[in-house]
Amino acid sequence: MKPRGATVSSPLDTREPHFLSVLTPVRDEDPYLVEFINYYLLHGVDHFYFYDNDSRVPVVDVIRDYRDVCTVMRAPGEAVQSRAYEHFCTHLKRDTRWVAVFDIDEFVLPHRHASLREFVADYDYCDAIGINWVLFGDGHHKTMPEGGVIANYLYRQAAQHPCIKSVVKSSKLVGFDNPHFATLREGSLYVDPHVNRIASAYNENFTIDVIQLNHYFTKSEAEWKRKLHRKRADTGRSRAEHTEDHDWVFTVNETSNQIRETSIVDRYGERLRQALEARGALSARDASGEAGIPRPT
Repeated sequence: MKPRGATVSSPLDTREPHFLSVLTPVRDEDPYLVEFINYYLLHGVDHFYFYDNDSRVPVVDVIRDYRDVCTVMRAPGEAVQSRAYEHFCTHLKRDTRWVAVFDIDEFVLPHRHASLREFVADYDYCDAIGINWVLFGDGHHKTMPEGGVIANYLYRQAAQHPCIKSVVKSSKLVGFDNPHFATLREGSLYVDPHVNRIASAYNENFTIDVIQLNHYFTKSEAEWKRKLHRKRADTGRSRAEHTEDHDWVFTVNETSNQIRETSIVDRYGERLRQALEARGALSARDASGEAGIPRPT
């Protein structure tokens, strides 16, 4: 993979690294990228590493106003996730002290810290932290609503999901045999938010009193139906082809609407709206009071 619009650092690069970055593969997420970037800028993220997997609207075009904080690589083909992570580990990890390996539909919500950056700084004696998902449903939206993700999707599963995503100290990072769980150097300390050691992509310890990762897994019913037949970045197969998931995957958009939770928009919605307005990313309607970005026309 060759970088597009940015220079890959060399092993001799001695620049002061970023403290906190986000790494994610991206495909056809143009309606949501700007909200994602602005949300994580509020959380003290310094830089974003996007791997563009043949998006119809190129990521470099969508994030044109954020080129100072984004590095975009082209990642063509199928099942690109492992290749993207390998490229990052080989060429780019030296540029950041910590990297959060989150997808575009994952928004962190700390409960004991003001931001993800403050949370990570408190765990700097560790080498990786696994943050549990909280899975959100379609919010009773049949089609894609106007506005942003955090303002529109307010219904989730009642229980914490056992899956984690990771924030990793780059100096200890070897690779990713599992996109949820990093391979670290021997002797590294991999913990959950209560500093229990963890050894896999699943954590049954209750941790969302400290921090949670809101996973807006399905979005609207119409978007979920399309996503079911879109090839996944990890396997190269669609979710509908994963027959082992057929007992839940076709209705998860509805079954995840168990309880209403507004914590994320209550805490960050107005600041996000102001940030988007300052960047000129809001329509007149959104600027009048809704947090989020306008639906593209």
